[in-house]
Amino acid sequence: MNELYLSLGTNIGNTAANMHRALLSLSQLPKTRPLAVSSGWITAPVDAPPQNDFLNLCCSVETDCPPEIFHRYTKQLETEFGRVKTGLNGPRIIDIDLLFLASEETIRTETLMIPHPRLFERAFVLAPLLEIYKNGTLFGRRPDECLKTALKTQRVEKLSRPSFASAMNQFVNHAL
Repeated sequence: MNELYLSLGTNIGNTAANMHRALLSLSQLPKTRPLAVSSGWITAPVDAPPQNDFLNLCCSVETDCPPEIFHRYTKQLETEFGRVKTGLNGPRIIDIDLLFLASEETIRTETLMIPHPRLFERAFVLAPLLEIYKNGTLFGRRPDECLKTALKTQRVEKLSRPSFASAMNQFVNHAL
């Protein structure tokens, strides 16, 4: 059984509805059980062309799927959502990234890099991640210290009451 941490982001269309649908879709993947979900965060695009702000969150799941198979499932979900690659860091209807395994296993294949190569650089990942990841270190680094550094140049804002709060609760309670 693998415990995976994921980052989700959307900035096209109804972002709350996109996130609700993404959580629903993840909870229905084979051999997968949702564990936790962060609050939603509004974040400015990083290293990207001009575009709308993103709605981001992090979640964790437990799965019997090998990480490579789970990754294929998430890429398939992105395609089903209608994601179209418009260039590096362009706008997206949904983006689902595998960040790391709780076991801190490292994976390097042609299509998958775990831990995610920019995990420790992105405030839009670190801020929501720290809500659900309670260990002090990750791959020998302190995510809270990395977030302090990222916040010097990146803007993130926690949503007080996201419109997809019921989906978040259902995700955690496995009721979707």
